[in-house]
Amino acid sequence: MSRVSRKEAKLLRARAAEMDRNGGGLPLAEVERRMRDGMIAELHRMARGYDGSPRRAKELLDAILTAQEEGISSEVFAEVRREAAAALRQRAA
Repeated sequence: MSRVSRKEAKLLRARAAEMDRNGGGLPLAEVERRMRDGMIAELHRMARGYDGSPRRAKELLDAILTAQEEGISSEVFAEVRREAAAALRQRAA
């Protein structure tokens, strides 16, 4: 049996409650919207933590390419690029 953290347990309880409210399912459009929102949030988190290392650069590029395949807009990528550049400048200072 696998243990879950308090944060994971809270998330699972919230999902279960939502499933109960919606009769056990979500419309596909809502699932896709949430997926894209999560991808965008993750891209921003990765960009803010960018340190210029080859490993982080590859991870960020992989995430960007995946997000692009999923239809994330180019405006988001421009924001991510600016955030990554700012993080890199901040680390260099």
